[in-house]
Amino acid sequence: MVEEGSNVLPGTDPARIVAEARKLLRGAGRQGRRPHLWDGKAAQRIVAVLAGELART
Repeated sequence: MVEEGSNVLPGTDPARIVAEARKLLRGAGRQGRRPHLWDGKAAQRIVAVLAGELART
């Protein structure tokens, strides 16, 4: 469950995925607040960790 921010985890049900995408496209997506300590750079940190792990193998 996502408790902060605006992300939604629709699961693997195609109908739910499409429904959530349609909500976003019509501007009715989840409105959340910016999570504590959010800096917008999580993806870069994840890639750095994965690249480091791949380099070790």
